[in-house]
Amino acid sequence: MSIDPKWLTEARRDLGVAEGPGTLNNETVLGYYAETGNAWVREDSVPWCAAFVGAMLRRAGRAIPAGGDALRARAYASVATPLRGASPGALAIFRRGKDPAQGHIGFYIGATATHVIVLGGNQADTVSIARYPRARLIGYYWPKPDPAIEGMPARPPSPSPRNPVPPAPRTPFAGLVAGLRKIFGG
Repeated sequence: MSIDPKWLTEARRDLGVAEGPGTLNNETVLGYYAETGNAWVREDSVPWCAAFVGAMLRRAGRAIPAGGDALRARAYASVATPLRGASPGALAIFRRGKDPAQGHIGFYIGATATHVIVLGGNQADTVSIARYPRARLIGYYWPKPDPAIEGMPARPPSPSPRNPVPPAPRTPFAGLVAGLRKIFGG
């Protein structure tokens, strides 16, 4: 039995989902936009880290920012509870560039002395586990329940010819171990 929050379990199932090659678009990535109420986005080259997080939270019955704000990483702080520390599944929000409106968001899965390790979307154009410098961290947040959709069943990713969905890990930690091996070698 997994001790991860439901949204993190959902996110692990999508490890490996990537943008379509060239001008092709991955329907699963486009589905993340639609799940956040932004179906007008029709290209997976539009930054999608926040759309991925929003889709996973929505599947788990958690609150997400309204409308286009669901595509802004920093907007998730407004619908979550700030934390002093982190535990698996916490939202980790980072600065990106010098523009205070830009950011990156992922689900906390671990840390080193200098980096925060997150599972997120649009990390090298895929759903992956990646490290980000602690110096860029804005904060950790715990997603609040969304009373309008709480208890909504999870929707499994839809495979398509352009997006073969990898099978779900057999154990709750298989995806984590594979991602950590990728990051740290081995």
